[in-house]
Amino acid sequence: MKLSSLVDTRLILPSMKAGTAREALQEMMAVVARHIEGIDKDSLLKALYEREAVKPTAIEFEVAIPHARVEALQELIFAIGVSRKGIDFHARDAKPSRLIFLILAPNSKNALMLHTMAGIAKLCIDESRRNALLNAKTAEDIFAIIKKSGVEIKKELTCADIMDTGVIGIDPDMTLKEVAALFVNTGTDGLPVLDKDGKLLGEITGKELISVGLPKYINMFGDLAFLISLEPFEEFFKREETMKVREVYQKNVVTVNEAASIIEAAFLMVTKNKRRIYVVREGKLVGTVHRKAFMSKVLHV
Repeated sequence: MKLSSLVDTRLILPSMKAGTAREALQEMMAVVARHIEGIDKDSLLKALYEREAVKPTAIEFEVAIPHARVEALQELIFAIGVSRKGIDFHARDAKPSRLIFLILAPNSKNALMLHTMAGIAKLCIDESRRNALLNAKTAEDIFAIIKKSGVEIKKELTCADIMDTGVIGIDPDMTLKEVAALFVNTGTDGLPVLDKDGKLLGEITGKELISVGLPKYINMFGDLAFLISLEPFEEFFKREETMKVREVYQKNVVTVNEAASIIEAAFLMVTKNKRRIYVVREGKLVGTVHRKAFMSKVLHV
């Protein structure tokens, strides 16, 4: 389906008067309530306020996408506002938002809401389209620009939609000391091991580093009380500068392609007890789907 199919020209505000984010939400919801019967404007505003309080909904390009899931709704509500002077939606780049896309959706339309947000980002990444939207005089002009863009809304969320593409690869000839430092500096406990061509070989995690620090004979004892007398991780410190990643990394990793559904990725995470799923194209790593992506991009958008 097209992004334009969700647009109702009655819910387009080509010249907003609001000066703050809260005033912008109120102004847009006043228009929504005027044209859509049977909605509780106050409860919808409350849901939008609460979502903004959790995390600002401004993105790049002077665009904000205030949104919320509301169980009482039956259908997705999509409104658009243009602010000539800009409104502070607390963007990370501190720029005011001039294009405001408001989305409200029932829980049953979560995937549609996520894809609509992705479609908005695709629409607005083009500078000429952003400028055209900002310079449009009427609701009909704004609708025409969106329709001409031809932006598609997918029906199913895929791994490509939520994967992290800024992946740091580990060389199999790195030392364990180098890997430990990288884990600390990046705040992660697992990274993919790649060959020189970017092909996924496996992964190394904190589990492997910790295992190196334990005596090899540890599994022979049922009672770990004897470990109290050992120097903590003595084995690791002895070998951290000489042992290479290729000696300890896991070769058995779970992979999917970019078109795999997020349901498939979630199933694999749960059944295989994995913190991350690697996304590959012809054997080469293109991204990683982390558990936290399900929290931030699916379960709590």
